[in-house]
Amino acid sequence: MSGRVLKFGGTSVGTPERIRHVAQLIGKIKEHVDDVVVVVSAMGETTDQLLDLARTISPLGSDALMAMLLSTGEQVSSALLAMALESIGLESVAMTGWQAGIMAQGPQQRSTIKAIYPERIQLALASSRIVVVTGFQGINQEGEIVTLGRGGSDTSAVALAAALGYSCDIYTDVDAICTIDPRLAEHPKPLHHLTYEETLEMASLGASVIDPRSIELASQYNVPVWVGSSLHPSLGTFIHSESVEERSSITNVSVLGQVAYIRVVHRCRDQQMIAKLFSGLAKCGINVDIISQNDDSSISFTITRQEIARVKHLLQELDCQDYSIDDTVQKVSVIGDAMRHQSGIASQVFEVLVEQDIEFYQISTSEISISYLIHEQYTSRFIQALQSAFNL
Repeated sequence: MSGRVLKFGGTSVGTPERIRHVAQLIGKIKEHVDDVVVVVSAMGETTDQLLDLARTISPLGSDALMAMLLSTGEQVSSALLAMALESIGLESVAMTGWQAGIMAQGPQQRSTIKAIYPERIQLALASSRIVVVTGFQGINQEGEIVTLGRGGSDTSAVALAAALGYSCDIYTDVDAICTIDPRLAEHPKPLHHLTYEETLEMASLGASVIDPRSIELASQYNVPVWVGSSLHPSLGTFIHSESVEERSSITNVSVLGQVAYIRVVHRCRDQQMIAKLFSGLAKCGINVDIISQNDDSSISFTITRQEIARVKHLLQELDCQDYSIDDTVQKVSVIGDAMRHQSGIASQVFEVLVEQDIEFYQISTSEISISYLIHEQYTSRFIQALQSAFNL
C-alpha cells in the first residue's frame, strides 16, 4: 500500500476553477497511489479578509474567538474541494482539524501540534475515500478550536504524513524552490534537490515558500517532501535527509525583512544591565536574533519591527537613556551545504560588498550560512551582485 499527503495553498484553491483543476490533479494522482489525504489552506486572501472583518467588529477580539473565526476559511476550502472530487466520481470526505485527530497546545492563535490520532482518517482511507483535511488548525485539551499561525497548513500536512507514514507534496504558487525568491531577482535557477537542513535554514532566514516548522517535522520523522506548483506538477523541488547533488558554491540567497537594529550603550561593559535587558526581553517573549558586543561599550541586537514598541518600553523601565533603533535594515543570507567543506565563500561575499560599496552592521554565521545586516536600500543591489558572482 502507498500513501501520500497533498497540501494545496490558498492560491491553488483560490477560485472555483482552480478548485476544479486541483480535483482533476488529485484524480490523476489517485490512479497511482492507494491512499490520498489532502490538506487545504483558505481560499486566496480569505484569512486576511476575516482578520479585517473581525477588526471592524472588535479590534481586541479574544484569541479563542479569533481562532474559531479564522478556522472557517479552511473549512470552506475543504468542503468545496470534496464537492469537486465527488462531481468527477471520486468518493471523498471533508474533515476539520479536530475531526482528523490533530491535538494542539499553546496560545490559541499560535498553537503547536502535540499529537495526531488518525484513526478516523484511516477508517475513511480503508473504504477508498479521499480525505480532505483543513490545514492550519486543531483542538486543544480544553476542546477549543485553535490555529497554528501563518504557514500552519504546511505543518498540518507534514505532521499528518509523519503520523500516517506517507510522503508529502506541498503545492504552492511557484514551480520550485529557487536560488533566490523570484520576486527579488530575475530568472533565478530552480533547485531540484535540497537537504532538510538547507531548506530549514532558508525558511528561517526569510525564504517564504515553506514554513520552517514543517521542515523541522519532516527532518525529525524523515518525511520525504516535494514542493512545487499545481499548474506545473512535473517540476518542483525534492527535500531529502542528505544531499544528492555535489555543489561547489552557495545554494540560496534569502532575505529577512521587517528587521530592527537596536544599539544600547552601557557603562564599562555593565554585565548586570545586560543580564537584566536580555532577561526582560525573554520574559516579554521577544525573540532576539543577531547579538554583538561592540568596543564602544555598547551592545547591539536585532528584533522584528513589530516588537519595537515593547522593546522601547522595556528600555525605559530599565532606565536605559542612551540607545538607538534603526528600522531600515534587512538581513541578507547566503546558504549552502557546500560551506561545510568549501573554503573561500565568505571572502567572495566580502569582495561583493566591497565592489558594491555596501556597509554592513552585523554578521552571524552557522555551519551552512552567513548572514549580513545591511541597510534596506542596498538589498536589491546586493542580491543582484550575489546572483552574478555565484551564478545563481
